[in-house]
Amino acid sequence: MSRRALLGFLLAVLWAPAPARAQGISVLFVQPTRSETSVSVSGGAAAGTARIEISIPAGFTLDLGRPPGTVLGRSTVDLASAAAPDGEGSTAEGDVVVADPARYAADARLRACAPGTHAAVWRLEPLDLPIFVDPASGLDAALGGYDLRLCLDLAPGLSFQDVELDFKRSLGVPATPGIYLWRAFVTPLTPTGVGDERATWEAHGLVPWPSVLTLRARRTAQKDRFVLHGRLLLAGRPRAHAAVRVIGLPTGLALPGTPALRPVRRSIETNRAGRYRTTVRVGQRIEFFALWLPFPRLGCSSPGTAPGGCVTETTSPAASRPAVVRPRR
Repeated sequence: MSRRALLGFLLAVLWAPAPARAQGISVLFVQPTRSETSVSVSGGAAAGTARIEISIPAGFTLDLGRPPGTVLGRSTVDLASAAAPDGEGSTAEGDVVVADPARYAADARLRACAPGTHAAVWRLEPLDLPIFVDPASGLDAALGGYDLRLCLDLAPGLSFQDVELDFKRSLGVPATPGIYLWRAFVTPLTPTGVGDERATWEAHGLVPWPSVLTLRARRTAQKDRFVLHGRLLLAGRPRAHAAVRVIGLPTGLALPGTPALRPVRRSIETNRAGRYRTTVRVGQRIEFFALWLPFPRLGCSSPGTAPGGCVTETTSPAASRPAVVRPRR
């Protein structure tokens, strides 16, 4: 199992109690690597969501000159249905594709959502939802970065729940270590079905880059005991007093289930140098992962600019490469 797949599984399980799906509460989650970056925004408005705008900070780079038809990655859009308000809605998965801007130029609703001309337009298949892409403007223009504006022109009876964009070798990561602030702005619909700009709220995602969490295993004198140890570095600096979780997964299992995932202990705290260690007893071949999973918080550490304020803040997690151990026979 890859680090990315394990992180996705654990985030879905461990963040389930978090306020990610509450109406009027949105969560922005960003998980970058050098080859792939995942960006998700969850939580829409009770009356419906008109628009999701994602502000990418300077340091991250996009190539806005790619021709129409270029596949940039994958997307997943979860929708609620008025026909099943207490149950599951629908999920649409497809490619993120560079589109021809002329295709959307005559649509009055989209012009109201994202007025003017744009540096690029992407579409989310199979729903054909457009994302209008531009270099940062307004107060952020001097800082650089990009704005992605997803216009949610959905069929009657459907409403937005969350969206995940998984960019594959399409989003460049920063060359300089630091803490990078991503922002998402959620604009709800009014009862008449137009965007309520005065009610827009925002969510923040802090991205320490690079994030490095190591895990190594050392056999002790006892044949079934190992010392697991490693270090957590965020933006090139040791992270002290961080709660690292070590998870064991018996090898040979294709996917983890709750009985198979074995937390070594509740958590292990890093020291001032960002190092941690623990001893485990192993009776079979086990693949261990170390994980740092900071939980989302209500409110934000830096002020927001949206009229509705900043509602949540996340910090990108970190995962180690696997360490496989086998007891002596």
